Amino acid sequence: MARRSTGAEGTTTLEVLRAQEAGDLDFLIDCLATGDRVARVAAAGALGDLGVRKSVDALLRCAQARDWFLRATAITALGKIGDAAVTERIAQVGNEDESLYVRLAAAEALLALNDPRATGAFTGVATGEVQRPRLLEERIAERSARQTALKRLVDLGVAESVPSLRAAARRGRPSDRIRTRIAIWRLSR
Repeated sequence: MARRSTGAEGTTTLEVLRAQEAGDLDFLIDCLATGDRVARVAAAGALGDLGVRKSVDALLRCAQARDWFLRATAITALGKIGDAAVTERIAQVGNEDESLYVRLAAAEALLALNDPRATGAFTGVATGEVQRPRLLEERIAERSARQTALKRLVDLGVAESVPSLRAAARRGRPSDRIRTRIAIWRLSR
């Protein structure tokens, strides 16, 4: 099959997968800048899975994209690549991104990089205020991010997060408050 020019608008996920299998790293990197949404996300994931260090700059640019899912995938890829030089940027995303889902990806990346700021990032996701997501998929991702962050805090035994969790357990949706109280109980045992 003749492939479109590298990273062209309309690049399909199948083309990205074929490029990943063939090790066509330049095509994958080009997709980050010029592919459609799904191809960009797939390319970012593929570059992370392959551990392609030369894609770090392009992934850092994707970490500033308007698309929350692309930002999260780029941050996850950076964590998989394991370049310690980007931990400061990942930590910044973990503290400042408007999306809890993206902040969770940053916390997971920091954990993969053995950075001690991961626990603070998980606490921030578990206790963070949610801006009103526009799309249903964003709302679902935000809820999932909070639940995952609580689970990670319990799994890691981060007892120092309890005071922040107590404050968060007083606000938000009832289901979030219940999950937070359960996490507090587990961390306090």
